[in-house]
Amino acid sequence: MRRLLAAYSIDSLGSGLWFPFALIFFTRAQGQSLQGAGLAMTVGSVLALAVGLLSGGIIDRIGPLRLIVGGNVVRACVFATYPFVDSFWHMAVGTFLIFAADRVFWSANVPLLSAFLSGRTVDKLLGTATMLQTAGLGIGAAAASLLAGSVTGLHWIAWANAISFALAAVVLVGLKAGRTGVEIPEAEVLRGYVWRDRPFLQLILTQVLLTLAGSSFVIILPLVALDVFKGPQWLPSAAIVLGNVAIVALQRPVIAFASRWSRGSALLIAVPFYVVAFIVLAAGGPGWATAAVVVLVLGASLLGAVAEVLANTLMTAAANSAAPAHLRGRYSALFQTAWGSADAVAPVVFTALLTIGNQALWIVLALTTLAAVPLLIRLRRRLPPAALLTSGE
Repeated sequence: MRRLLAAYSIDSLGSGLWFPFALIFFTRAQGQSLQGAGLAMTVGSVLALAVGLLSGGIIDRIGPLRLIVGGNVVRACVFATYPFVDSFWHMAVGTFLIFAADRVFWSANVPLLSAFLSGRTVDKLLGTATMLQTAGLGIGAAAASLLAGSVTGLHWIAWANAISFALAAVVLVGLKAGRTGVEIPEAEVLRGYVWRDRPFLQLILTQVLLTLAGSSFVIILPLVALDVFKGPQWLPSAAIVLGNVAIVALQRPVIAFASRWSRGSALLIAVPFYVVAFIVLAAGGPGWATAAVVVLVLGASLLGAVAEVLANTLMTAAANSAAPAHLRGRYSALFQTAWGSADAVAPVVFTALLTIGNQALWIVLALTTLAAVPLLIRLRRRLPPAALLTSGE
């Protein structure tokens, strides 16, 4: 387990080194246009969703470990070549490979954990992994910020990223994690078994609603804090940092608290944290004093962090437990693709709502998040009780 968590930490350090500075790298270090870099990243992320979805069958057949190691090797090779990018197509293909490997990683992540653990111990390990990943992202972003002021420094960010992913691959080599289960009945594959599992599809719909709720604190709240509430320039960064610190600090105690409840009950507890934060944000406006705006935004970020700790970890563990052992790869791939799709459409949805008004944005988010409650209540009766949402074991 230590090697697995170490690999996740290194992986997150690399992601932190890169993603906050990707556009800066392509435009300032490689001389690419902002429009071209943005288009390459958008196209790459959208096409990568399909790769993540298709990876499920491969995970079931050859096991998740090989795909994770292979994905890290691919990312290491791409980042090693990034300082030599001289065309849109080089940038576009590299970006696609990076995002595709990232989607495969998340599809194979929980099936790999399940090769070592079972039951509510998966929740605890996912909580620890999330804590390490969040810390790694923060450390990586802080370290990269020291190098981002020059072309040479930006090139070193790419090379350091390549080294980090190569190291993560080396750490994982030799782990004993086989395939996700028994032989796959071909009849089930041909019938599209995953797509016929209606309770699991309802679980995915619930995840989409909760993902939209959680992503709002990173995607649209910074813009609202500046343009709508007229807060100070440092407030968006402070809110994101506070949220990440809270996730790291609260991960273990919140998951320990949740272990006293069934997953379904703990997920229901997450909903009011989101809803209260949205109602508070709906009440804010440009007429508020600066101090009040700061308290409002930072308070909402803390509420969102508590909800995210519960929702992300428990939903991921629940989705994995809902899957038949021989189809965990397919189930995980579909779940992660839905998660990625929600993140992809979030900017369009949020900005469209914000054009109507600040209250419209947060009230709609509160209502869509509340819509998860009847779904969760129904799922507690329809999903496998001993393994999933109705079992507190």
